[in-house]
Amino acid sequence: WTVTALGDSQAWPQSLKTSISICLSSKFPVMLLWGPEMIQIYNDAYKDMIGLKHPHAYGAKAKDVWGDLWPEIGPMLNSVLQDGESFLLENHPFLLNRKGYDEQCYFTFSYSPIYNDSHVEGILVSVNDTTELNLNNENLRKLRDKHLKNLFVQAPIALSILRGPDHVVEIANDEILKLWGKTADEVMNKPIFEAIPEARNQG
Repeated sequence: WTVTALGDSQAWPQSLKTSISICLSSKFPVMLLWGPEMIQIYNDAYKDMIGLKHPHAYGAKAKDVWGDLWPEIGPMLNSVLQDGESFLLENHPFLLNRKGYDEQCYFTFSYSPIYNDSHVEGILVSVNDTTELNLNNENLRKLRDKHLKNLFVQAPIALSILRGPDHVVEIANDEILKLWGKTADEVMNKPIFEAIPEARNQG
């Protein structure tokens, strides 16, 4: 620790020692950020979650480790240190490279101030990786949307779905294409009055 901004552990304040003890004994992914440079200390559960960022992330400055995410998380972390403000974000998306490739990840996490006397000296970061849950939900939504689209396309009556204020044609089944006298290429993903200009002034 003497090569980090934390210095010799014999000189650490009791609040840091207590926080480290809580962090390292927790089975939940927990990280401490200490001091103005936000030196990182985390437990085994957190180490497993960040993948290839370990071990260089341990004892490093948070900004150096999370530079790609710093524009988003930096202001929140600074608010915790400066104002004692806490943050909770649920199922928040991040694009991370923790296994050697970029992947869409989701986390529920909180930032809480750690006080040394009356001053905020550190931040307790508690994290839950919700990536698998969110990807499963996303896959279910895609299946549902695909099923709904199939129901519309196969319906025996003329049906279409128009999206947004410009009434963009999102779905048009064969029956309504016959009614319009158009092919799918002529109408799909176009505003309805661009695809069928003769209908613009018909009420």
